[in-house]
Amino acid sequence: MSAFLNHAGASPPTDAVVRRMVTHLQREQEIGGYEAADEAAAEIASTRGSLARLVGGLPAEIALAGGATDAFERVMFAHLADRGFFAHPARIVVDPFTYSSMWLALSRWAQIRPLHVDVAAPADDGTVDQDSLNSLVDERTDAVLLTHMPTHQGTVTDAGRLFPSLRDAAPAALFVLDISQTVGQLPIDVGTIGCDVAFAPGRKFLRGPRGTGFAWVRHDIATSLDPLSLAFGSTVAGASVHRQPDDATRFETFERPIAALLGLGVAAAEALVIGVDTIASRIADRSDAIRSILDGRNGIRRLGTDSDRGIVTFTHDALGAAEASQRLVAAGIANRYMAGEPPMCDAGGGFEDSVRLSPHHITTDDELARLADALGRVS
Repeated sequence: MSAFLNHAGASPPTDAVVRRMVTHLQREQEIGGYEAADEAAAEIASTRGSLARLVGGLPAEIALAGGATDAFERVMFAHLADRGFFAHPARIVVDPFTYSSMWLALSRWAQIRPLHVDVAAPADDGTVDQDSLNSLVDERTDAVLLTHMPTHQGTVTDAGRLFPSLRDAAPAALFVLDISQTVGQLPIDVGTIGCDVAFAPGRKFLRGPRGTGFAWVRHDIATSLDPLSLAFGSTVAGASVHRQPDDATRFETFERPIAALLGLGVAAAEALVIGVDTIASRIADRSDAIRSILDGRNGIRRLGTDSDRGIVTFTHDALGAAEASQRLVAAGIANRYMAGEPPMCDAGGGFEDSVRLSPHHITTDDELARLADALGRVS
């Protein structure tokens, strides 16, 4: 590719990330998988520490996972079981931009046990409507799931304003934030935001390997829940679980890709060295540059807002988004075609077919020039 603009999908890892993964795999070949994992135990713990710093939490509040959906399912299912999911209908409120895999998980659970999901309406600025949220959240609500930044538009929801206002109405609810598109791109402080759980994959703006992810779970929440898949070495006596870890690692599994998680640790540490503020500023600048390239071109209609960052989308009124995306790929521009999804319910949330362009702090002026040239030929 002559220009990579799909960092919101899977950003290419750095040489250091790849080297660390390969080195560990070679070590597994030399001495065995268990032994290599034992050698790397302190570094795995350091990975949790780096991720905790990125979100403003504690290392003991980080659970390493196989991706965002994996992390979400482990924590959410444990919470719903604790709330009597198997005895009475659970009530969950989500925003209209909930990622498809989380929505599918909730829909699947609803086929197995009583589960009711309310979808809040979208606001005009591309975030969730606060009045709609307020009307749906009450003392019966078991969980609220918000998306910090949706996959199709780089608009940030002010979760730090929304969560505190909702907690009084639903004091026993779990407040969950999907930070898949913001961790590694924007400064995050889970304490200031006021959520109980946050989760993300490693492959997006963190520039970690695919097949990795994590959940941040507030300590008192983590130690009160019994995951469906118990940590290795746990025991069960009657209805009680014993010998579980006394931190968020109770949500981790024994069998996992150690090499990939070590690569994730390198990626998180690199982001901290560069500085998330620096990364955020650079991405905002690159996003502005892409909007300038798009504006005024025949057939191209830019979507989203002027403040979107990290994700800039457009459609092509003559060619259609799918064809425009394919032509950009043929011209060497990595992008992502986003098929317009229907609303999850009458509240709305569907969006148009679009081409997603997602820059990173490493996006160069040369890549932007190649994008401009390719768009001229696509039009």
